[in-house]
Amino acid sequence: MRKTKLYAEAFFKNLTEDQKVLAYSQLKALEDLMVQLKDYVSFLIHNPAEFSQVRSVVEGDYEPLTLNFLEVIIQDGMVNRLAAIIDDYKQILVNKGLLANIQVTTARPLSEEARQVLEAEIESYWQGPKDYNYQVNPYYIEGIHLKINDAVIDTTYRSRLNQIIKEV
Repeated sequence: MRKTKLYAEAFFKNLTEDQKVLAYSQLKALEDLMVQLKDYVSFLIHNPAEFSQVRSVVEGDYEPLTLNFLEVIIQDGMVNRLAAIIDDYKQILVNKGLLANIQVTTARPLSEEARQVLEAEIESYWQGPKDYNYQVNPYYIEGIHLKINDAVIDTTYRSRLNQIIKEV
């Protein structure tokens, strides 16, 4: 088993049911913060005891267990693997049915209005917390490729062309 998955599973087991999805969104926010403070993260790798400064700045915004988890990752020299740990944690949430992983791929970027319409439509069918990931792939030509957990809806022209080619 990958080491990142071990960290993700340990974190998951230490949270209450109410904290599990919230912790995911907090980890994502902390990851974004770490990307913005890339130089400081490099400093923390070599000086993990300095995490107390980070904690004092963000303490009111994050659950203590999430900050404790981040501190453990820094102390163990795994902060560079935070993205992989978060991905593993997300997969645990999806596998347990606590989070819907929604991947939307289109040939061109969707407008904000189109995103809102799509998300409202998905919300009418899929209840509970969701994690949206939007991607652009010009190969699709037109249409939308929607994946919700393991269910796939593919209305792209590329998919239709491939189907026609198979049939001919």
